[in-house]
Amino acid sequence: LAQQTEDMYIYFNNGGVDKIEVADIDSITFVAPAMETSEDTGLPRVYITTPGGVGITSKDVYVKEGNLRIFDENGELDLNILSDFKGRGNSTWMMPKKPYAIKLDSKEEVLGMPKDKRWVLLANYVDKTCLRNSIAFEISKRSSGLDWTPRGYHVDVVLNGVFLGNYYLCEQIKGDENRVNKPDDGYLIEIDKNFDEVSKFYSPIRNMPFMLKEPDEEEITPELFTYIQNQVTAVENALYGADSTTDGYLKYID
Repeated sequence: LAQQTEDMYIYFNNGGVDKIEVADIDSITFVAPAMETSEDTGLPRVYITTPGGVGITSKDVYVKEGNLRIFDENGELDLNILSDFKGRGNSTWMMPKKPYAIKLDSKEEVLGMPKDKRWVLLANYVDKTCLRNSIAFEISKRSSGLDWTPRGYHVDVVLNGVFLGNYYLCEQIKGDENRVNKPDDGYLIEIDKNFDEVSKFYSPIRNMPFMLKEPDEEEITPELFTYIQNQVTAVENALYGADSTTDGYLKYID
């Protein structure tokens, strides 16, 4: 933080105070260190800069027109682009180490992953190894019959000059030919106890909270909502209903 007095600027730096004499100048700019750690972990590095250094404090409202720079593990510039940033998660958003959502200004490859605008930085705060998500994704990739698993890399993250630590940079789950390759008239539903989407319902037998993530709300007609709800009910009946059989669910689940 820089504060101007009559004859000097005072720079408060992490509790220390440096006084810098100035004369006949209109302004002075202090540049934060690129990374507040001297240790090179050998991981790719992600640098987020927001306009005016404002914090990313909401998971509903984007901080617009910031800058995202990504360097690969060899220190080569991988991406430098205008981007929007916001928080993400539910219980994880309440943790001291915040997870973030990224919306690029245009669809771009990130560290060799297929082009898209939407990306996620998982903080892994409750997992002190920082490995459980990536291990789960790796098991998924090696399992047969799964068309897509989010790709990602462990990275070091710097926000406005402050080193935040190790994150997992990965693809956001969404309908796209490079992600969940659903038909144009397909849909994505999510089981989430927070139950905070507009279109949502509880299943009749297990009382599971289902929410419609795609298509967008304005495209969800009453007929589509009823159809999806009936499909979920049919699957649940096949699994847990009075007439369920050991393989009845295979009619609905691949």
